[in-house]
Amino acid sequence: SKRIKLFIGSIFTLLSIFLFAYFKSIAAPNTSSANFPGQIIADKITQAWQDTYHTPLTYVAGSRWVGGNISFYSPHHPRVFVNFKEEQAPWIDLRDMKKKGAVFIWEISEGESLPDQVRARFPELTMIYVQDFPRLRQDETISPVKLGIAFLPPQAFKKING
Repeated sequence: SKRIKLFIGSIFTLLSIFLFAYFKSIAAPNTSSANFPGQIIADKITQAWQDTYHTPLTYVAGSRWVGGNISFYSPHHPRVFVNFKEEQAPWIDLRDMKKKGAVFIWEISEGESLPDQVRARFPELTMIYVQDFPRLRQDETISPVKLGIAFLPPQAFKKING
């Protein structure tokens, strides 16, 4: 009976530590990943893609973090062209990506823009815009996620509208 009480006490102590750490991360006064609006970003970008091209979103190009969130949360689960580099994304077939199109995203924390070498390599990029996504814990001390977004149109769309 003493061992059972000790065991139950240990379980409650560990559970309390985990819960404390979790709630502390949510309430963190920084840009914690616990407050990252991955689902919201994926939903809005996927919807914008579908509204424009009426096809599934097959590819997303950008950072591992933001691209990975879009891939995870989007119902299409697009493949991620990590950092716009083949050596970081050997699973990407660039011919297929150009055929099916892609969303290009980049984080803007200090006024960054799409790198010039990416613009030069993908001159077909259109609808380049910036959008803010509020963090899950809304607080005036935490800045929103600011993303640059551009579309590489599917080849079929370019032929029809080109």
